[in-house]
Order: sequence, then structure tokens, then C-alpha cells
Amino acid sequence: MLEEFIAENDFIILNSGEQTVHSAYHSTSAIDLAVASPSIAAECSWAAHSDLCGSDHFPIFLTLSSNFSTHVGIRGNENVDKLAKAALNRASCSGKLICYSDLKPKINSYINSVWQKNWDAEGANKLHEVLPNLGEDLHRRGDGGGRKQETAMCRLRVGHTWLTQSYLLKNEEQPFCYACDSLYTVRHILIECPDFQDTRRKYYSVTDLYRLFREVNPSRIAGYLKDLGVYGKI
Repeated sequence: MLEEFIAENDFIILNSGEQTVHSAYHSTSAIDLAVASPSIAAECSWAAHSDLCGSDHFPIFLTLSSNFSTHVGIRGNENVDKLAKAALNRASCSGKLICYSDLKPKINSYINSVWQKNWDAEGANKLHEVLPNLGEDLHRRGDGGGRKQETAMCRLRVGHTWLTQSYLLKNEEQPFCYACDSLYTVRHILIECPDFQDTRRKYYSVTDLYRLFREVNPSRIAGYLKDLGVYGKI
């Protein structure tokens, strides 16, 4: 497909034939291609750096000759010429190499900021109260209560338990707390239901899920559910 694309657009491959990849598991190869239109290919030079710089791909140097700034006569080339000349004259273009690993923190930071921004727009999502900050890892917060307790805490955090969600599998109506006139949810059981208030006070007194999963020991949450007789249904 790549070969056909290059041929159909009359591109010229600038590679000199030097290897561009070196892997401990594969033979060397030249899979990193640089192409240009015939009108500017003659003004370009291609070279692979000899140092991998921590990667398994050799850095590639593409150089435009000084004659490139005089390349005119083709639509759009004038703007390209100006940009290329400005880039060549910038002091920052000193030829210093930047290892790809130096860019990873910047990329990760940007991706996480976009992810967080989108998540903040989901304020009505029941999971947002539990984990408003995506970088926080609640799953590692345990007290040695065993696999059953860890599984129960994970299900409670995401709000999906057998007690509250099995109706979906059984094709039944969603459970309803008639005493409170509200749906039977994890939040209702852990925080809201007044019928469980006296029992709840013996184990914790927080009034939101955010604090519950950060300030209350998981064993106390499990103890509360066991006291209600629903722990085995989580």
C-alpha cells in the first residue's frame, strides 16, 4: 500500500539505504521512510545518526540546501520557502538531539489533562464522586482483609454489586427502597438510607462516598454490610 501511494503521487524516497532500526530480536532494517515531491527532492539530503539515543530507531537528519529558499514557480511553495528559511535561521535549531524518552512526560501530562477535563464534565456520573481525580489509585488502599474484601470494595467503588445490579441479569425491575421512596443503589445503602442509620453510626459517620473510601477503613465498611446481612450479596 505504501509503495502504491508513493508511486501514485510521484514521490521520491530520500533514504540513502542506511539502516534505521536495530532490534535485539530482529535484523536491522530501513523501515523509517522520508519522501518528497520531485520538485524539492534534489534540495534535500538524508542521513541516519549513528547513535540510537536510547531507542531502537536511529534518529534521522533531513537537511534542506541553501538553494531551497529560491525554489519558486509552484503553487504554495513560496509560503513553504518562508517557513523553511525561518526554521533554518532559528537559534534553537542547533542540531542537538532530544531523546524520545524526554518527551514522554510532556505527552503523558497533556493526555492526562485532556482526560481529566473530559472527566470533570461528567459531574453527574455516579463514579465521579468516588474518583474525581483520575490520577488517584484507590485500589491499592487495603488493610489485609483478604481477596473477598478487596473484591467487595472494588465493586462498591464502581457501584456495581450483585445486590443492586442483578436485576439486569434476571430481567426484573430495579430494586426499590420503599421506606425512602428511592432506588436501591450502593450510595443509598452506604450513605443515604435512614433505616440503616443506627447501624451505620457504629462503623462510620461520613456523609459522602468520596470521604468514605478514603477515610474509613475497608474492614469497617465490610463490618457495616455484614451487620446488615448483605455483605455476601456484594
